[in-house]
Parts: sequence; C-alpha cells; structure tokens
Amino acid sequence: MSVVGQLAELLQPPVVERRRSPRERIDVRTRVSVTSSTGVTTICHGMGTNLSDRGMAVHLPLELRIGKKLRVVVLLDAIQQQIRCEGTVRNRNGDQYGIEFSDLSSRDRELILRCSRESHQRQWPSQGF
Repeated sequence: MSVVGQLAELLQPPVVERRRSPRERIDVRTRVSVTSSTGVTTICHGMGTNLSDRGMAVHLPLELRIGKKLRVVVLLDAIQQQIRCEGTVRNRNGDQYGIEFSDLSSRDRELILRCSRESHQRQWPSQGF
C-alpha cells in the first residue's frame, strides 16, 4: 500500500456501532418459517453467525424482502436450549440477513446471554494464571 493510501486509512473516522445491543460472534443453527401472501408457509434451515438479545445475522438459502415478518427458532447448542420468536428482516447482504427480534421473552433474552457466556468460556478457558 502506498504512503498516501496508508495515511488515508489512518484518517478514516472510527466505525461507530449503531446497534442497541452488541452482537456476539457465535454460530447457531436456525430455522425460519415464512408465510407468503397466498398463505403458503416455507420452512428453511440456516446458520446464524452472530446473535444478541435484539437480533441476529443468519445465512439462509431464501429470497426475503426487507421488512418481511417471520418466525425464528434458534438452537443454542452451547447450553442445549432453543428460543422461538417473531422477527423482521432489516437488511440483507447476499444470503446473509439481519433479523430483528420483535417478541423475545425475558427468559429467552437470558438464554441468549447465558449461551454467549458459555461460548466465551469454551473459546477462552481459564489458563490458571
């Protein structure tokens, strides 16, 4: 990279996180149910790549429009639990969708936080220092 390119990179403003809840990098199996305007329900399995108590990013082999409402089941394998809720597609990048949860119970919020803690403990076990 040229000196000018390096300087330009250094002068870029820092990226500001716009989310109300930070998402944790965690892989979770996901199932979504989408009902079309004709009443046909499609069930699809995908892989979530990050998760918070407000939403998630998930890779799905479906074509969904921004604003589409769906049912979401997230399998929290780290704690052998699952959550179920309604969600809305908020953004898309290829096959990755940003889903905002709309009716997550307080119990399910706590399960997400617990799963996040368990996942971190497995990634960074205590070294006895």
